[in-house]
Amino acid sequence: MFLSSTQRYFERVILIVIQFFLLATFIRFFVLSPALVNGQSMENTLFDNNFILVNKMIYIVHAPERFDVVQAISPNSPDVLLVKRIIGLPGESIIFRERKVFIRNQLGDEYELLEPYLPEGEETIFKEGQAREFLIPEDHYFIMGDNRNFSTDSRKFGPIHRRLVNGLVLKIE
Repeated sequence: MFLSSTQRYFERVILIVIQFFLLATFIRFFVLSPALVNGQSMENTLFDNNFILVNKMIYIVHAPERFDVVQAISPNSPDVLLVKRIIGLPGESIIFRERKVFIRNQLGDEYELLEPYLPEGEETIFKEGQAREFLIPEDHYFIMGDNRNFSTDSRKFGPIHRRLVNGLVLKIE
């Protein structure tokens, strides 16, 4: 009898541990994923080696929005994760002129994008071979780093498909 109740106790403990492990695994891979920022492309918003959480569920409820800081899979290297800011939305055009960013919406209205999160004096400069205007296809987003001179982003590889957006970055102080 004693052995039987001890056995049942350990079975329950093992079952609880397994359930906890499965729940933690589910949360880690499908809800909130921890990560480290790699590089300086998002300075002064995020810095190299900052700890972040990536909310992977939020974009099931609603689409990504302009100015969201997201973790995305690099379109050039599927094993590389990027942290960038969404600048352009599906159906818009992004235009680079006078070292600034302009948006042309689907109605043809054009306006300068105000970016208060950029470091003081930061300008959007182009490197040789970068396009000056991008039409963003359906289900695609234009992403850029806040530290424009040190960011490889949609200016180089173009708009990214929605499926490459892992989730919304939550900054941890």
